[in-house]
This record gives sequence, structure tokens and C-alpha cells, in this order.
Amino acid sequence: MSRDIDQLLKLEGRDKKEAEKAISLETSKEFRLAKRKISAVCRGLCLETDQYKPEISARSIQSYLNETKKIDRMLYSEISNYVFSREVKERATFASNIETLLLYVLNNENEISPDCRKMSIKIYDHFQLVLYQIENINNIFADGIEEAKTNLKQEVKGIEKEYISILGIFASIVLAFVGGITFSSSILQNIGSSSIYRILLVVKHSRSTGIFRRISSMV
Repeated sequence: MSRDIDQLLKLEGRDKKEAEKAISLETSKEFRLAKRKISAVCRGLCLETDQYKPEISARSIQSYLNETKKIDRMLYSEISNYVFSREVKERATFASNIETLLLYVLNNENEISPDCRKMSIKIYDHFQLVLYQIENINNIFADGIEEAKTNLKQEVKGIEKEYISILGIFASIVLAFVGGITFSSSILQNIGSSSIYRILLVVKHSRSTGIFRRISSMV
């Protein structure tokens, strides 16, 4: 009896797991379907303005709405990813076409279902939100770049001042060294051209006046 109960419990557990697995796969299919349909609508909105036909986008949206197995909410993230990955020119085309689509679905002369009209408005509204986010990000980057430029200029100016100071000190040392060499060379040249008797006379006079003693005491 207990074995039969255990087998029944195992079967029930296995059936439960299989049911959960089936539900998970079904949900995954619905998710993939939603991504594929929304991506198709976005690609249609990126056609060249002169080639774009809003009725085709409206039919694509209605085709998604007519699906019996679809997720309840629209995948706004798919729209965001698509718009963020486009270049500026493509986003401008998307903006022009989504406005054309909005005017088309809001025109009562066109046979548009209320759900299709609502979804078109949501796509338009979310696209405007994404544009605002992109502009905000660009402004943050621009401010960061300007701040980095200002800091870099200040650092360069500081380095230039230090460089000039170092060059000034080095130039002073070189001038002093060259001046000393020139002075010594001048003395040696004058000694070479002077008479030996005159040099002896100067040395004798210096001794008598005590100049050498004063110099020695100073040293």
C-alpha cells in the first residue's frame, strides 16, 4: 500500500515538473513572438520617409494584437534597445515616421481598432521618452568632456610655469659658469701679455700693503 502511494506521489511530482516546464517554454515562445513583432514594427518605422506607408505599420501592430498567444504588456525595452542602437539620421527618420503613423491612426476616416490606436500612441510616447534619455546622456557626456578640458588646461598651465622656472634657474647657472670661465680666461690672457717685471712689482706691492695677509685671513 505504501509503495503504491509513493509511486503516485512520484508520478504527481513528475507531472508537476513537466507542467512547469511546458509553461516555461510556452512563456518563452510568447516572449520571442513579442520581440519579433515589436522589432518588425520598429524596422518598418526606420524606412525612408518617402517610402514609408503608415497603413503597413498599422497592419503589423494589428497582426500582433490578433495573436492568441502573446504577452499582456508591450515590450518597451525592445523599442528602447532598437532606438538606442540607431544613428542620429535613423532616429530622425523614425521620429518622422512615427508622427505619420500617429496621424494616420488618429484619423477617424481610417478603420483602426481602439487597441491598435492605443498601442501606436504608446510607441510614439515611449519613443519620445527614449529621445529625452539620449539627449540627457549626451548632455552629461558633453559636460564631462568640458570639465575634463578645463582641468587639463589648468594642469598644462601649471606645468608650463614650473618648466619656465626650471629653465630660468638652469639659464642662470649656465650664465654664471660661462661668466666665470670668461673672467678666468681674461685674467690668464692679461698675465700672458704683461711684463714679468710688472707682475713682480704688483706682487711686491701687494705684500707690502698686506693684501695677501687679508685674503689669507678671509680664507
